[in-house]
Amino acid sequence: MSGVAPMKTLLRFALRTGRYVVGETGARIQAERRRSGVVLIARDLDERRVASITKWAGAIPVPVGAPFDKAAMAEIAGRPACNVIFVYHRELARAMVNALGARDEI
Repeated sequence: MSGVAPMKTLLRFALRTGRYVVGETGARIQAERRRSGVVLIARDLDERRVASITKWAGAIPVPVGAPFDKAAMAEIAGRPACNVIFVYHRELARAMVNALGARDEI
């Protein structure tokens, strides 16, 4: 299961469950609380923010992936802007990590 289409489907399922957080601060707080899930960041996020996110995510540790650009993430999330989503639905997060594989993982 690799490619953008399966990731889009998995992310839409996660959004329907309500077990996600949008935004860097909320993602970090939930990741620290739950210590289980996956952080999805926009592919076109600036390097400084990517470094910051991978640093705190690595310290928890939770995997980080970049399967979509900002516009695609916003469209999937149904928001005007979206750079970071933390999915903490255990099974969906695991499936996302498997779908990311080495291709999009940072």
